[in-house]
Amino acid sequence: MAVPWVALGVGVVLLAPLWFRFFRNLWTREPYQFFPLAIAAGLLLAVRTWQESDPGPARPAGWVRWTVLIPAVVVTMAAAGLDSPWTGMVGAWLLAAALAVGTGGWRRFRAFGPALVMFGITLPPPFGMEENLTRWLRVKAVQMSSRILDAAGVPHVRNGNILDLPVREIMVEEACSGINSTLSVAAAAVFYHLWMRRPWWWLAVTLPLSLVFVFAGNTARIAGGSMLLQGTGIDLFKIPFPHEFVGLVVIAVCLLLVVSLDQLLVLVTRRPAEELVGGAGAVEGAELPRRWWLPFAGIAGVLGVAMLPLGVKRIGGTPDLYGMQPSGLPQPDMFRLPAVLGGWQQMEAGPDQKSFVEMDGVLSRVWRFRRGQEAVAVALDYPFHGLHDVTMCYANAGWESVSRRELALMGEKGNGSLQHLQRARDEHALLIVSTVSADGRFIENDNLKGTLLTRFGDSVDVPMAFRIQLFALATSPISGVAEEGIAGLFQEAHAALIVQLREGGIIARRREP
Repeated sequence: MAVPWVALGVGVVLLAPLWFRFFRNLWTREPYQFFPLAIAAGLLLAVRTWQESDPGPARPAGWVRWTVLIPAVVVTMAAAGLDSPWTGMVGAWLLAAALAVGTGGWRRFRAFGPALVMFGITLPPPFGMEENLTRWLRVKAVQMSSRILDAAGVPHVRNGNILDLPVREIMVEEACSGINSTLSVAAAAVFYHLWMRRPWWWLAVTLPLSLVFVFAGNTARIAGGSMLLQGTGIDLFKIPFPHEFVGLVVIAVCLLLVVSLDQLLVLVTRRPAEELVGGAGAVEGAELPRRWWLPFAGIAGVLGVAMLPLGVKRIGGTPDLYGMQPSGLPQPDMFRLPAVLGGWQQMEAGPDQKSFVEMDGVLSRVWRFRRGQEAVAVALDYPFHGLHDVTMCYANAGWESVSRRELALMGEKGNGSLQHLQRARDEHALLIVSTVSADGRFIENDNLKGTLLTRFGDSVDVPMAFRIQLFALATSPISGVAEEGIAGLFQEAHAALIVQLREGGIIARRREP
C-alpha cells in the first residue's frame, strides 16, 4: 500500500498552492477564523466513523465511482484553469466525497457525510454573499437596540447604523453586527448535532433557534453597552478587552442554550437514549479494495503538475500583502498632491479630517481642498482584498444613494463611479470613487459586471487594491455645475496619484481592463 499513499501524497503536495492560498485568504476574514476548529471537528467525526467500520472489501459498481468522480475532476480542472482557490477547495471536497463512494459505495459516503459537512462549513459562499448577511444583521441589530433603548428611556437618535447618544456616537461595526458569533455558533451547533447523531429534522429546529440566540445576545450587548455608557460613562465599545470578553460570553451563553435546546427535544420526543446516541451502524469497506487509489492518485498528480509552476509563482513571487504589517506597505507620506489643483486650494489638515470620510484600508491619507464656499476631501486608502464597495460603508453610516453613474477616468481605460448621497433632510453629499488593483486593473465596476467565470476566479484571490475617493458634503443637493467642478478636481487628483503609484512600482503600468 506504500505506492498509492506516496502517489496521493505527491498529488496533495502539488495541489497545496491552491489550498494554501485559500486558507491564507480565509484567515483574513474574521468571521471565518473558526475554520481550524471546523476542520478538527470534521477529522474527529471521520476518525470515529473509521473506527466503527467493519472490515471487509466493498466494490461498488464502476459507474457509481465515475458518477461522483467525473464532477470532482471537472471542478478541480476548472479551479486550475481559473486559478481560483475557492473553486479548488470545492473540487477537494468533491474528491473526498468521490473517495468515500469509490472505496465503500453510497453507504460509506453516508457514513462519512457528517465529516464532509463539517469540511464544507469552511467554504464561504461565492461573490461575498456573507456581506449581505452582515449588513442585514447590522441593520436589524441597531433597530432592535434602538427599541430597547426607547423602552429603557435612554435618549438617543438612530441614524443608519449609528446610535447617537448624548455622550457620543456609537458606530455598530461588523463585529458588533454578530456575523462572527453567528457563523461560529452555527458551526458549533451543526457539529454537536452530528456528534450526538441526532435526527436530521432536529437540525431544522436547533440551527434557526441558535441564530436567534446569537442575534438576541448581540442586540443585548449593543443596547446594554449603550445604557452603561450613558448611565455611568464606562465605554465598553472603546476598551478592547472588555468588548471582546463580552462577545465571548455571548458565544458561550449561546452554546449553552443550544445544548439546553437539544436536551429539551430529547425530553419532548421521549426517544430512547440508545437510539439517539448509539453507533452509526457497521460501514462496509474499512479495508480498501486493491488499486482503489489509481484514479485518485493519477488525477491528483496530473492536476498538481499542471498547477505547480503557477503555484510557485503565486506564492514565491507575490508577497503576502494581507499578512504584512503597515510598515511593510507603501507609506501614505510618500504620496503628494499639489497645493493648488484645478482651481482648488489645498487646506491644512485638521484633527477632524477623517470624521466623514469612510476608509477601511490598513493605511490611508486625506487631503482637504476648498474653492470659495465649497470644501471637499480627497482620500487614498489601501490595501483591500479585491472589490470593496465603499457605498456599503456609507450606507452603514446612514447615507442613502440617490443616484449612481459611471465616470470615465481621464487618460485611463477604466471607469470610476459617481454617486449622490443623502442622509436626513439637510445632509447631501457627492461621492466619487475609483479602485485600482496592483496588476493595473480598475475594478470599481469591473467585478460588478464581470462574467460568472471571472467572478469565480476573483472571488477569493485577487491582487491588492488601492482606492481613491472624493467626498463633498453639502446642506442642499449638489447642482450640476458644482458637480462638474468637483469631478474635475477628482480627475486631477486621481491622475496625480495614479502616476505616483505607477512610478513607484506599486501598481503595474497601464493595461486593458
